[in-house]
Amino acid sequence: MKYTNQFYRTGFTTNIDTLKKLLQDIDTQLLNAVPAPKKWSIGEIVDHLIITGGRYADVLELKLNENPDTLKKGSGPYKHPFLMQKFIGIVSPDYQRNIPTIKPFEPHDHKNFDKASLLTQFETLNTRYLKLIDLADEHQLDLAAIKVGNPIYPIWKMPVSGCLALNEAHQRRHFGQIERILEANN
Repeated sequence: MKYTNQFYRTGFTTNIDTLKKLLQDIDTQLLNAVPAPKKWSIGEIVDHLIITGGRYADVLELKLNENPDTLKKGSGPYKHPFLMQKFIGIVSPDYQRNIPTIKPFEPHDHKNFDKASLLTQFETLNTRYLKLIDLADEHQLDLAAIKVGNPIYPIWKMPVSGCLALNEAHQRRHFGQIERILEANN
């Protein structure tokens, strides 16, 4: 896979449209219905994406907006270190095993999610990512060379490009989970 600014731009834009399509015909009851014990509702899945993505967007914005002219210059395609590649692979749709979520990324514990609110929050999140990609283009930033601390474990330094790849793949993974819930309800 070639990780470029255009790859990220296309991915985050497409993911907004994909979520809108997935949720367009579901009602509040299905949005909040827990499909099985210890499984998340569709609302919880989307909330989890918003929480996780928001934590990453916060650290990326802090780093890239601080003083972009002083950051490393370059362009994609970006390559990621081995551990980052593995992490991206684990959160991608291709990885078939269940992965437990760490506490800070768990969805809010309520059963009354609002579809319009979730869609707005998700679109706002992905717009934040798109603005960062625009900033990278504008300042010719090398997103593989610029590192940020993981939002939960700041000692783990991750390339900005890897954080974008991770979140884009993570969104698609959970879209598959939503699709399976919808198929089970047809």
